Amino acid sequence: MVYVPINYTSESYICAYKDTNVIVDGLQIRLEADHYLPIQQGLHEIRSDADILIQITHWPNIPAFQGLYNFSSIIPAVQVAGVKENVKAVPLVVGGLSLHALWRHSGYYSHFGGIVFFLRSRRARS
Repeated sequence: MVYVPINYTSESYICAYKDTNVIVDGLQIRLEADHYLPIQQGLHEIRSDADILIQITHWPNIPAFQGLYNFSSIIPAVQVAGVKENVKAVPLVVGGLSLHALWRHSGYYSHFGGIVFFLRSRRARS
């Protein structure tokens, strides 16, 4: 699965260094060697029978003259890109407490511990 940001100034391409069959969202496309295929914005399922490189380039709106055609863009060779097959997507939030919640709760407990310590030390003096 590949997500190309929506409502951004970006361009995305699939690049192949040899003749490759690429399946984008169920549509099979023959991509010739050293050619590229533009990708539309959104979420896509992409499969291929050979190594491909997916480039997503984003640039700011200001100044307006920026983009792929007005500035250099370096695309690394497909052969040097790392390949990992059978990647399993897992949700970012697993259901436990977030780091922010843990910090907040540790703050509560440290304040509570300080109050208990203060009250006990006052009771011990009297």
